[in-house]
Amino acid sequence: ILGNALPDWIGGISNTFRYKRLTVSGLVDIRVGGDVFSALNATAFGNGLHQETLPGRDVGSITGEGVSRSSCTEGMDADGNLTLSNCSANTVGAEPQDYYGRIAGQISEEFVYDASFVKLREINVGYRIPERLFANTPIQFATISFVARNLWLISSNVPNLDPEASYRNDNNGIGLELAGVPQTRSFGFNLNVRL
Repeated sequence: ILGNALPDWIGGISNTFRYKRLTVSGLVDIRVGGDVFSALNATAFGNGLHQETLPGRDVGSITGEGVSRSSCTEGMDADGNLTLSNCSANTVGAEPQDYYGRIAGQISEEFVYDASFVKLREINVGYRIPERLFANTPIQFATISFVARNLWLISSNVPNLDPEASYRNDNNGIGLELAGVPQTRSFGFNLNVRL
């Protein structure tokens, strides 16, 4: 089990400010908890395209953290499992391509991230058109608004991608990401007329 895709909680903060005929409102989305496995980051890591694969390139070798098994004393515990003790730190270097490729292909945990985020989901700026302009018409009032959505990923624990990106477009892909793209940022106008 690498994680749980379901968030601990989700919520939002919405606020509206009015001054005379002008209205400004905004919505901030919050998700806390849940995990996502990023195949995009794993693939980038394995192909040397991830920023974290830069160490070792300039010298052609990287010494990974851990211990050297040949320096350890082997034993058995009470349940018959192999134990290692008195190990020395690893001092053997590896080719960066091999080192990062093995991590990408064999250690899935490296690419499971906390999917928590905070996003500025929407801003709406509206203006109520003066009623006197509609004096001889059936229109009672009208408002025109500028609306922008998916504006800013304020906070995220997932590098290189939108934490809401998923493997599939339906709910069955939750917690799995493969070459996900960010949500579309949109801008538009809204005209609301009451007759």
